[in-house]
Amino acid sequence: MRYFYLFFVVFLLTACQFWGGEPQPPKELVEVQVQRVIRGDLLEVLLPKQNQRIRVRLHGVIAPDLAQKPWGQVARDRLGDFFRSDKQAQFWPVNVNQGTLEGYLWRDRTLVNAALVKAGAVLVDDSDSEADTQYLQRLQQQARILGQGIWNPQQPMRLTPQEFRRHSPHK
Repeated sequence: MRYFYLFFVVFLLTACQFWGGEPQPPKELVEVQVQRVIRGDLLEVLLPKQNQRIRVRLHGVIAPDLAQKPWGQVARDRLGDFFRSDKQAQFWPVNVNQGTLEGYLWRDRTLVNAALVKAGAVLVDDSDSEADTQYLQRLQQQARILGQGIWNPQQPMRLTPQEFRRHSPHK
């Protein structure tokens, strides 16, 4: 009976993903070239047309602090995996937050923000109340139930990034 319940929950989560599927990239995206991954939700990119480097934060997610071992490094590596062979990406800016451009990042028609949540590498930013984060919240619930990444019951992340930064002597 326990396996039936688990199967049913996984089936429901998968079905919900298709019903409220992944947002599609908008028609007008900014082509960027990833220069470096700073942390699991922050990149430095080059805008080729303007020949300008800027920082880009992934909207709707928050990565573990790099000092949150091993999860901060895992998140940074997971984001870096998208750009190992090719640094090209497409970006859809949403807003500017503390001088950093914030938005959604696509790589080969994959929404990177969502892929990181699904893998359990980052958390959904609860301070964001936009409708598009509902999709990310469903993916986070799925990752939690399946024990992915930071939700692994054998080695869970014990503090949210915000709690860690509040209690960390590394300020």
